[in-house]
Amino acid sequence: MQLYHTTGADTLEAIATEGLRPGSCWYNSKDLTRYYAETISDKGREPRILSIDIDALKAACKAAKVSLLPDFPDLASIEEPITVALGKKEEQIWEEWRATEGTWVDSLAIVSSLKCPIAIAPCQLQVIDMDSSDEMRLSDYVDLVDNDFKSKKSTRKPPSEF
Repeated sequence: MQLYHTTGADTLEAIATEGLRPGSCWYNSKDLTRYYAETISDKGREPRILSIDIDALKAACKAAKVSLLPDFPDLASIEEPITVALGKKEEQIWEEWRATEGTWVDSLAIVSSLKCPIAIAPCQLQVIDMDSSDEMRLSDYVDLVDNDFKSKKSTRKPPSEF
């Protein structure tokens, strides 16, 4: 299963160098991913979507002797318009949440998201176009964008919308 993290294009070079910081939120819903991309666009930034395989994320946490964390639903995280992206009403989310043990698995099932308590190495990350499902290693994407800025003669272009 792929998980997604939405960020601004302006952060990709730093992420490609340093990795993604601890506490990053990941989601398995394309609707939620598009919601966060729109939120970033509304702030005047170009959104980009990172992806990682959940098994790779669990393995990285296991190696660090930690577990993935629930993206605990709170009032701010489940109010509209996020409930629209989830296709659930606020009351339904709370009812489902109270009936669980509150694990990251429960969080992923109910609110389609979880948190990662560790830094994620750049080599584990892909940049993805949600519409076409085209993927590119993060480092390749950053190199391609850098080369396009340095030389307008490049024939290969990065996907324009993520």
